[in-house]
Amino acid sequence: MKILVTGGTGLLGSRIAREAARFADVVPAGHRASGKGGASVALDIENADEVRRTIVDGGFTHVVHSAAIRDPEECLADPARAYRVNAVAVEYIAAACREAGATLVHVSTDYVFPGTTPPYREECRPQPINVYGRTKLAGEFAARAVDGCLVTRVPALWSADPEDARSPVKGFVEKLRAGKALPVENTLVRHFTLADDAAVGIAFCVEKKLSGVIHIAAGESQTKADFVRAVARHFGCDPGLVVDAGVSGGGDRRPKDSTLDTSLYRSHGGPHIRGMGEVFADLAAGA
Repeated sequence: MKILVTGGTGLLGSRIAREAARFADVVPAGHRASGKGGASVALDIENADEVRRTIVDGGFTHVVHSAAIRDPEECLADPARAYRVNAVAVEYIAAACREAGATLVHVSTDYVFPGTTPPYREECRPQPINVYGRTKLAGEFAARAVDGCLVTRVPALWSADPEDARSPVKGFVEKLRAGKALPVENTLVRHFTLADDAAVGIAFCVEKKLSGVIHIAAGESQTKADFVRAVARHFGCDPGLVVDAGVSGGGDRRPKDSTLDTSLYRSHGGPHIRGMGEVFADLAAGA
């Protein structure tokens, strides 16, 4: 296999590239080329000609497309750009994959569901309620134009490294260490999933040549406030600084509970995806 990973310098893509390197020749692609460890090539996914040249001329057998605008508020602020990046760019990548005969693995989101009747299986009807979810669903449709395509849906991702600027943990730890009250949304049900574990799961699906739609997520549910309190405890901060803020005012709507059913992933023997409690317990134990 020769795999191109878009978003290869991002929170998830960098980890997918690392995991897939166990069994394939992997080339991460980012906004800028990097000559440092985990060197990447530059790729503007909004440029159809550049996408075609990279994929077709590069001789790739697989493309794992993890690049996206994932912040719902950023999508709301500029819906046109969100659509270009999360949907139109997928059309360019899908067309290049079809021409190259390459397999496309597209990373999508639990936000394609409305959050009213969880848990959601792969065959459940998507019905996104915000700009982010709608643009990602459009990207799914574009990706499925490639024979043998795999769509992997994942929930909110995080890194346990408090210095990783790509993860929300960094900002939370900085604010908690400042010792000031931190209002955090506390009503929406979430399944925060470690990016490292999601990457292991996606790499497994690629290696096993799975296709269709597969949900990959941690089984532990919590609100965002629960998550931040756990972060506070792990990093030696005062969890009492986290103040329940209800549902954030303004902005775009969020699903109440978009829990993904991962039975299909587990039936294929996919590696275990840890909940937040397990991750912190493993870190404390030095695992």
